[in-house]
Amino acid sequence: LVFLSLLLSSLLDLGYSSDEADPDEDDEDEDFPESVYTLKDGTFDDFLKGHERALVEFYAPWCGHCQKLEPEYNQAADALRMEGAKTVLAKVDATVEKALAERFEVKSFPTLKYFASGGDPIEYDGPRQADGIAEWLRKREKPVVEEIANSEVDAFIEKGLGSGAYVVVAHVKKKSARAKAFFKAAQTFVDYKADKIRFAAVWLEKSADPKKDALMAMSCPDVSDLDPKKFDFSGSWTDGAIQKWVVSGTYPTIGQGFKVEKYGAEAVRDVGAKGAVVGIYENDEAAKTVTELFTKVAPKEKDWRFTAVLRSSLETPDVLGVRGEVSAQITVLHGEKKYVLKEGLSEEALKKLLADILAKKAKPHYKSAAAPQATEDGVTILTGDTFEQIAMDSKKDVFVEFYAPWCGHCQKLAPVWSELAKKVEKQGFAKKGVVVAKMDVTENECEEQITGYPSLILYPAVKKEKKMRQKLIYGGQREFDPLMDFVVENSVNLEDVEMADSVGKQASLVDRERKKKKKEL
Repeated sequence: LVFLSLLLSSLLDLGYSSDEADPDEDDEDEDFPESVYTLKDGTFDDFLKGHERALVEFYAPWCGHCQKLEPEYNQAADALRMEGAKTVLAKVDATVEKALAERFEVKSFPTLKYFASGGDPIEYDGPRQADGIAEWLRKREKPVVEEIANSEVDAFIEKGLGSGAYVVVAHVKKKSARAKAFFKAAQTFVDYKADKIRFAAVWLEKSADPKKDALMAMSCPDVSDLDPKKFDFSGSWTDGAIQKWVVSGTYPTIGQGFKVEKYGAEAVRDVGAKGAVVGIYENDEAAKTVTELFTKVAPKEKDWRFTAVLRSSLETPDVLGVRGEVSAQITVLHGEKKYVLKEGLSEEALKKLLADILAKKAKPHYKSAAAPQATEDGVTILTGDTFEQIAMDSKKDVFVEFYAPWCGHCQKLAPVWSELAKKVEKQGFAKKGVVVAKMDVTENECEEQITGYPSLILYPAVKKEKKMRQKLIYGGQREFDPLMDFVVENSVNLEDVEMADSVGKQASLVDRERKKKKKEL
């Protein structure tokens, strides 16, 4: 022991302190530098010149969303660096590098921009988790278009169709305008979620005519006898025209399955269709019923996109208005509304529904919860089934709060809204036809399109067809006094009510406004 103590003492005298950094650790830091680069105004452009692809985060140190993103961003950068990816990740403190933030029009934090090959940056709109960020960037490193020999075309098509993908093959001359248009169009499908599509280019010989000899065709998987298995492109060789042609080609006469990205209102509108007709079936017998019906109707109704889907495969049945037990159902998506046909699934009934929808005669279907009671703390409860009956009543002024149970602002408003409803009742306004109501928009749908919570809208006592046009959206303070003023001032049924007589000390806002108008006259 004495010997060991003396040896240790000698080593310490020579400078080998346990508190000193291990030389190997320094080497390790040099070998594994930070994966996310920190950029400044003076280094930004040179950095981009030195890297083919880069994702840059513009952040503010105090931003909570930026702080939450940081570990995910770092992890994605680590993963890509370890893989040897071409894409690097960097960050800019926008509160310090204000010139850069202004140059790239940074309006909020974090803002992520993707730079590739010296081109203009594009906004990053992908996931905020490490795996999602890395995968989004990997996709852009892989060539969207595979370059193959003419002898490899059949195998390429067969492999693509086998994986359930649409396959587009273009025979073009290298560096020609048509080749550039094809590659540019293909690039727009990097994040395409509606279908799987594979692209390939076969280079024509140097002696070929870049226009006359260029050709392109799409092969389609799992098509019925109603559609060709392959069709040729005959339009203008521009990237926009090619992109539209490819998307349109992914819609067979009768599709299989349902994705909002493909059959949602916006998607079908982009291909020039009136809407989507979706057949939902529960079993083989119901599938046969839907298929036979669509086989008769779809070829004649070319303005609509038809598809059939097994109910159990639907991730969000509410999107299609699927409720309760039903073996077969037809849901039509048109604009922002949906229409449901459950009984009498016949050719005549479906054609009539489509015609009535375009003529605005059909009644939309709305998701609806079962109301536990008619009122709660004095407030009338609206559901998808009762909204039209109550809110659209021409004899009633209905002030509705559209809310979400989890919304903090809605929770804060709840006691004030209840107080308002009770005051309306106490003042006798309810007997005159004034209703204070609420609707949980996470469980119910209606004609009103709600984009934020809470939304407060007054539907005045006017003819039913004028209700939506003459509705009044409340944008004031969510406090009792201004809300009460708003109700008395704008309710048709309270036109003969004086504020001083109605709410006593609350004569304030409306009285002042009325006096102001009189002076102006």
